[in-house]
Amino acid sequence: MEINEIISSGLLDSYAMGLCTEEENLQVQQWVQKYPEVAVELASIERSLEDYASAHALPASGSVKKNLFDQLGLDQSDAPVAKTISIGSRWKWLAAASIILFLASSVINFVLYNQYKKADDALASTTEALHTSLSQNKQMENDGKIISDPNSIPVSLKGLEAMPDAVAKIFWLQNSGDVFIDATSLPDAPEGKQYQFWAIVGGVPVNGGLILKTNKGSFHLQRMKSFGKAEAFAISLEKEGGSPTPTKVVSMGKII
Repeated sequence: MEINEIISSGLLDSYAMGLCTEEENLQVQQWVQKYPEVAVELASIERSLEDYASAHALPASGSVKKNLFDQLGLDQSDAPVAKTISIGSRWKWLAAASIILFLASSVINFVLYNQYKKADDALASTTEALHTSLSQNKQMENDGKIISDPNSIPVSLKGLEAMPDAVAKIFWLQNSGDVFIDATSLPDAPEGKQYQFWAIVGGVPVNGGLILKTNKGSFHLQRMKSFGKAEAFAISLEKEGGSPTPTKVVSMGKII
């Protein structure tokens, strides 16, 4: 079993309460010796049980004692000394049994709540991962539609001498003029810098928008400003926030 499976199995809680079989006790002891994380978790459970028991331990009240005598059909005031001692001993055993049952019930509730909390946390984590996965799948599906569109013209942007590894790919839809960029291969921009996209229209660079940071290794197309026509596309490296004109062009590609 993995360490997380061991911790979430509930066996450590049962061991701490002394409810395990001999075989389970041996198994837990082996885990404790083998995995420091398990030993830490077991110690935490034992401390929690001790704190919980201490916080909820209550001395038997006079009413409890009276109820016990009433149920036994005995009168405390009229009982002889010898009989009182016997009754007192019996009362102590009954009171102790009641406290033990109360503590056992409290401990079981504590363990069940602990297991429920772990399961609830695991469910929340799994749900979040599922939502992330579904979102990524949806994005990939949309990217695929753009790439496979018959009107989509791919344009490769190659790095210039200033930054040879500044490569990217553009998908320009002829029918709508929409422009999408795959910037996942661009190197990280230096501190305080940001990439900016340009379309060359009539020999003049036209601002196409700032390129957002993307997760490396994950495919994602970013929509830029639309252009009805263009001869080429370029990327420049600017101060954060962009520039009205390109100051350092690092990548360019012509429409074939």
